[in-house]
Amino acid sequence: MYRKGFPIWLLAVLGCLNFVLVNCSGDERVVESTEVEPVPSFTPQEITSFDHVGEVYFSFLGINSFATSGGDFILPVWDPALLLKIDSEGKKVIAQTTQGRGPGEITDIGIPKQGNGAVYVFDFNQHKGLIFDEDKLQLIDEFNIDNVKGYYVSRTHPPFKNGEIVVEARNTGWRRNEKSGTILIKYNLKTETYGDSVKLNARRYIPLGDLIGSGYGSAIQLPFGDDQYIEYKDESKTMLLFDSSTDVIAEVDENFDTLKAIKIDLPIERLTEAEKDTFRVKEDFSTKDWRSVEPELPKFKAVVSAVKYHNNEIWLKSNLRGTNDVWFIVNMEGKITKKVRLPKDSYLTHISEWHLGVRLNDYTFALYEYPKESKH
Repeated sequence: MYRKGFPIWLLAVLGCLNFVLVNCSGDERVVESTEVEPVPSFTPQEITSFDHVGEVYFSFLGINSFATSGGDFILPVWDPALLLKIDSEGKKVIAQTTQGRGPGEITDIGIPKQGNGAVYVFDFNQHKGLIFDEDKLQLIDEFNIDNVKGYYVSRTHPPFKNGEIVVEARNTGWRRNEKSGTILIKYNLKTETYGDSVKLNARRYIPLGDLIGSGYGSAIQLPFGDDQYIEYKDESKTMLLFDSSTDVIAEVDENFDTLKAIKIDLPIERLTEAEKDTFRVKEDFSTKDWRSVEPELPKFKAVVSAVKYHNNEIWLKSNLRGTNDVWFIVNMEGKITKKVRLPKDSYLTHISEWHLGVRLNDYTFALYEYPKESKH
């Protein structure tokens, strides 16, 4: 449950880590289908795993990482709040950012984005954006960002071809019948002004204060619901937008015009009573409160709980039950070409020709082999 004073962006992210995603759409469109055409299946092997590098021990890892040249990679850590550039073997810190409130210093990493040879960070605590180069994590630029009316800024994205970066802001919708949403808005670094924007659907928070009388400002995310996924396509300086309540991934340009609509067909299954019960126990609902909350649960689970883009392939994490996490790999025509199995309840953080980055838990990070050999 959420109480006022808890960082809003972290609440949203923790929901992702527990795969507690919110239902944003109706179920009348859904027909259960858990089968896909046979495709090559891969189970990558672990290369290494670690809970620290050098003298830096991980208390709380971020949920993404970025491959750089030669197999080195950049790892965001929430606690301590750092960006670390680590060698390809996961043994040495090559470069790191500095904690603090001075120029170029960070108190909060959030969910950084990579593109255009740099890493884009929004420090929620200081309400400023920072851009670091990929090579030595040196500061390129720093700027203050104001909230958009009715929304809070959650992260910054790399620039379109015209050089304008994209600011992502969200409206939580904590009151009953209040719709949550995301706004993407262009930001000119030279003039420090906002430009054109587009509104999108987003995860919805269920207002427990209204629903069960737990107090104003209380909210919770319901499991396995739909969300808006946003990925940057570096080679074309465009963005991929996927509202998982639909079956279309849209590639958009700097005017937010759709360049390409990629229709996908992913398996979907019902939310089971066992999954409902797990959620009820985890959140410790009383019998009385559960009677109010249960009708809010989706009948069908969202088709995905995470999305990654790499080299003209879109990786989509399925919500299907199983002993492993399954990622379906879709080409730019929407066809499922292969699937990859990773450890249950892990989180894929980056994809590269050298390795996959995998967050095994809050404090353990691993590198896995890039899937090359089929295992049926």
